[in-house]
Amino acid sequence: MENPGCAAPLCAKAWFCPYFAIDKIQWKPKWVPTPEAKFRARHEEILSGERWLVDGYGSMDSVEARLNHCDTVIFIDHPIHVHYWWATKRQVKSLFFGPPRRARWLPDVAGHHPSLQDDVVAP
Repeated sequence: MENPGCAAPLCAKAWFCPYFAIDKIQWKPKWVPTPEAKFRARHEEILSGERWLVDGYGSMDSVEARLNHCDTVIFIDHPIHVHYWWATKRQVKSLFFGPPRRARWLPDVAGHHPSLQDDVVAP
């Protein structure tokens, strides 16, 4: 569990486990929600793996399922001003250099969706 800006993908890489972003499986291009049955099936598939780091919250049901499947919860709790600084810095940089590499899979307002198809970023 984490607040925005905690660098979960870097943690997953350091811990040698696959990283999954809830937003990536919860949303399709143009911010169309993934059908609930398809989301639940993919979420359960992820949770059945031996190791995983899931970033994001999703529904309370999905949070509860992750808590029931995991053996470790890591709560990263930096002071709130640190999170604001990281988020602000990321947004300002995005204005001049585009979205961060790890966020380029997100659909833009026009619905453009780059070719990254898989929802896992392997370490």
